[in-house]
Amino acid sequence: MGHTSSSIFRNIALHTKHTQDFFKKATRHDMYGGDSFRNLLHLIYGCSYHSTDVDSVYNMHGSGDWSANNDDLQTYRNAVFWHDFWGFSGKKFLLFISTSYNLFIGIVNKTDEIKYTKNDNPKKKIPQMLRNYNENMEAIINLLKRYPNA
Repeated sequence: MGHTSSSIFRNIALHTKHTQDFFKKATRHDMYGGDSFRNLLHLIYGCSYHSTDVDSVYNMHGSGDWSANNDDLQTYRNAVFWHDFWGFSGKKFLLFISTSYNLFIGIVNKTDEIKYTKNDNPKKKIPQMLRNYNENMEAIINLLKRYPNA
């Protein structure tokens, strides 16, 4: 979807009541302020254009808010993000919960070892995610069979 500094969006998504209500609930520490959330939010409400031009560069280092976390915590947070975005989108995009499930199964045996922050809330989040995975398991498996890299 491109880097934030090279993204241009029409301001349609931010003017819907659903989105405004959601942002009121989101805290400063949520990942909903991130690039993926904003990009997907705009794609739900409109079209996208991908350019092959190099519009910006990104300084890679290990001390950023995201890159300072270990791989397992990043995977957990990505699984939570996709699960929550599935709920945010009205549970109509199966790809979101399938992506969440696919990430989660990679760390399911490590969830007790991950060093979470107080904002991660795994004791509440993991049971909720497992319940939703189980309720949608047949559809998730069918989608993952069709698109194994989803």
